[in-house]
Amino acid sequence: MRRAGLKLFYSRGFSPKPRFRNAGALPVGLSTLSEPFLVELETAPEDPSSVPALLSAFLPAGFDVVSFEPSPGYDLPVPPTMTYRLVSDTTKDESNLSDADLLRQAALRFPSEPLPDVMDGRDRLLRTSEEVTDLRMDGNDLLLSARVNPAGNTVSVFALLAGATGLSLDLLRQREVVKLP
Repeated sequence: MRRAGLKLFYSRGFSPKPRFRNAGALPVGLSTLSEPFLVELETAPEDPSSVPALLSAFLPAGFDVVSFEPSPGYDLPVPPTMTYRLVSDTTKDESNLSDADLLRQAALRFPSEPLPDVMDGRDRLLRTSEEVTDLRMDGNDLLLSARVNPAGNTVSVFALLAGATGLSLDLLRQREVVKLP
C-alpha cells in the first residue's frame, strides 16, 4: 500500500497499527479465485479506478486486485451462500463409471432426494440437506452451493461434498476443490 502511494489509516494509542480485515484462512486443500480484503485508508485515492492495477503491480505473480470500491462500513460483506467447484477426476472406479458420471448422478438426485447426514472431520453429525442450497454440474465438474453462517463461513465443504456425492471424506480432501467468487 505504501509503495502504491496509498495513505493508510492507523489506530490511535501507544502502538498504532493499520486496520485490515480479511475473510480468514482457507481450509487446507481448498483454493480460491477471489477473496474480499478491507483496508481503511486515511484519504480516498484521487482515481479509485486505477487502484487495482496500481496495487497488483506490487503483488507476487498470481495475486491481483480485481476491484477496489468504498465500503459503507468496516464489516466484510457476508453473502447468503458460497459456491465451490469439485473438479472432476479422470480415473474410473470399480463400477467402471467415470467420476463425472458419479458427480452427475449426485446432481440429478439433489432436487428430489434429501442428502444423507454425514460425520464431519471432528465426529460431529452434519445435516447436509440443511446446509446445501444447490448442487449442479458445470461441464464435468460439480458445483455445490452452501449456506453461509453470520461469520461469513460455511461448514466443511469436504464434509458437504461427502454427503452430496457419497465419496469418502478422506478421498475428497485429496481432490481439487475451488471456492468460487
